[in-house]
Amino acid sequence: MNGKALEFDIEGFKKIMAEEATPEAGWTIVHEGKFNKKLPDSYLKVSKKKMEGETTVTLCIEGRLQEVNAENFFKMLFTPEYVEKSGEPPKQYKVVETIDENTDILYVEAALPFPMANRDFIQKRLHISNKEDPKVIKKLGLYDYEHNYYVLMIESIERDDFPPHEKIVRAHVKMNYWLIEEIPGEKNSFKFKTHVCQTLNGSLPLFFVNDIAPKMSHKMMEKMLDAYYKIFGKPE
Repeated sequence: MNGKALEFDIEGFKKIMAEEATPEAGWTIVHEGKFNKKLPDSYLKVSKKKMEGETTVTLCIEGRLQEVNAENFFKMLFTPEYVEKSGEPPKQYKVVETIDENTDILYVEAALPFPMANRDFIQKRLHISNKEDPKVIKKLGLYDYEHNYYVLMIESIERDDFPPHEKIVRAHVKMNYWLIEEIPGEKNSFKFKTHVCQTLNGSLPLFFVNDIAPKMSHKMMEKMLDAYYKIFGKPE
């Protein structure tokens, strides 16, 4: 894969983003309410879905934020210098190969609470906006929206130069997809939706997969917002 163009399941991305996280579709709502008490019009909904495999976590997180710049928030999701300042930074987070300005290969090591072993990932990423790269957006077949939007797609891959570590469990991300859309007519307001499905592998307590991990995602989003204000401040 070294140096080769990366392929992403764009149609799969659009299909999963169109799916409603409802009980009828097999989702259980873990949290629903304000994203942050200081932002009265904010909204956050976290849902989980039971999947095959005892160590698979599947989440849908959607919400709305105001007083936050969408482009800067998007940068916090994938730019190493900002990820390292986020509320829950990974133990390691580094780009190991850049394919082009929109795609790269990433190595991530996530620290889990003792006595669980850390997990690591080798991932391919697509990060793009219709504002900056309209021609690439059209070529990929993404949305033909007039308002600005941002897409992040992360999927696990294998690389011979990054074999599994004997003391770290190699985990697998089926999808970590983000769609962030600016709200027309509302300055510094946007809605977002993310779908995450990852298999952590190894031995994990069921309560961690089924209960703790989904609830942690709510706290993680709150910490991410706090980190955003520390880095960028509140927009004018």
